[in-house]
Amino acid sequence: ETTREAMLPVLEEVKRRGLLYLDDGSVKGSAGEPIAGAIGLDYAIVNVRLDEGSGGLAKALAELETMARERGTAIGVAKAKVTTMKQLADWADKLEAKGLVLVPVSAAMRSQRQS
Repeated sequence: ETTREAMLPVLEEVKRRGLLYLDDGSVKGSAGEPIAGAIGLDYAIVNVRLDEGSGGLAKALAELETMARERGTAIGVAKAKVTTMKQLADWADKLEAKGLVLVPVSAAMRSQRQS
């Protein structure tokens, strides 16, 4: 759990520097989203944590693709393991054929705010 007192100065500094806040959803009850909203900091919450769960990376990537088609964008995160990065690179090479585009998280966040 994160506390408002701990997060507020960090997120204020993030805003002061013109950065954005991406909550990966790993902390239950995170104070990040309400604080970011209250101080006007650009933020988003990850839709899919790709390398967690019992279904494996391929299943998580399929879920991410489905969300992207349904919502217009989807944000996924994964740990930077060698095998995960290899699978992600292979997956990214096939996105154009599926009618999908990999974009920076900042672009996905803007798109989510506009919808």
